[in-house]
Amino acid sequence: MNRENETRKVSKSTAKRLPGYLRILKKLIDGNEFRVSSTRLASLLGASPSQVRQDLSSLGEFGLRGYGYDTRVLYTSILDIAGVREEYSAVIVGTEEMVSMLKSRPVFVGQGVALKKCFSTAKENALGLFEDYAKKERPDIIVLATEGDSTEKAIEVIKTLKIKGVWNFSNVKIKLDVPVKNLWIDDSLMTLCYDIGKKETKERKTK
Repeated sequence: MNRENETRKVSKSTAKRLPGYLRILKKLIDGNEFRVSSTRLASLLGASPSQVRQDLSSLGEFGLRGYGYDTRVLYTSILDIAGVREEYSAVIVGTEEMVSMLKSRPVFVGQGVALKKCFSTAKENALGLFEDYAKKERPDIIVLATEGDSTEKAIEVIKTLKIKGVWNFSNVKIKLDVPVKNLWIDDSLMTLCYDIGKKETKERKTK
């Protein structure tokens, strides 16, 4: 890993946009497009060209006036900065439906994460098997997608593990000494419904 990029600090707002840059750059590279302008990147990202230039200048000196950005150099550099060039390992424990959905997504490979094992709580002694495996193999990331009583039991197991982070899809907010990303699917749908209602109300008032 490039040590200069590894130690470079970026703002939280820029860091949140890095996955978007990676998705766009990967598509461009797959389409044999090896040069891109800040204007084109901005259009694909849904941001302004000045925002893109500001983001990328904070990451390093990548662009050339009149040429734009080399998509391959920019892609690998952002991977370094995001810390995903070094492959992490992950384990999913959750309901059968969530396990099926998550393991079918290309997100793990795309983010430099190797999905090693899945444990469905629909199967007998799933949490026990998960605990035995995790303590023996020591995965870096636990993807938690449980419901009901299984969630609290899984959290107690997770607290005993030597891991690097948790990707949490359950309805229980987790606080640990390692990074945790809590994703509230129900909250997202509620927010969407609120935004739709707000837009419809505004449209009715303008008629």
